Amino acid sequence: MVGFLPRAKVIARELPSRNGCRKMLSLLRRKPTAEISAVSRLVPATHVHAVVHGTRTVLLDPSGGRYFGLDEVGGEIWRLAGQGLGRDRIVDQLAEEYSAPRSQIENDVDRILNALLKRRLLEVAA
Repeated sequence: MVGFLPRAKVIARELPSRNGCRKMLSLLRRKPTAEISAVSRLVPATHVHAVVHGTRTVLLDPSGGRYFGLDEVGGEIWRLAGQGLGRDRIVDQLAEEYSAPRSQIENDVDRILNALLKRRLLEVAA
């Protein structure tokens, strides 16, 4: 068991445009727009490509021209969602792995899932 749960983060960047500018967004500073039910099963969108690089997971959304960086905990949430686990099962898995307060784990999972859902990187499974 890991001693604590690091703060989960998602960073979004636009792919370089013609003038080479990149825009950085912090998705976690925004309030979630929708609630995910405890049993909602979210799956990665089919158009999203993911690669793990060290402790980070990079998501490429070619349809939107953006890439997203997930830290270690965000990457773990992405991996568990990719296995078809619902929100509560993801929280349970992380609670077994980290000795953080369950309320903190729930908040981090909700923020990450809502951020990924808002950016259409995850979809609600039928």
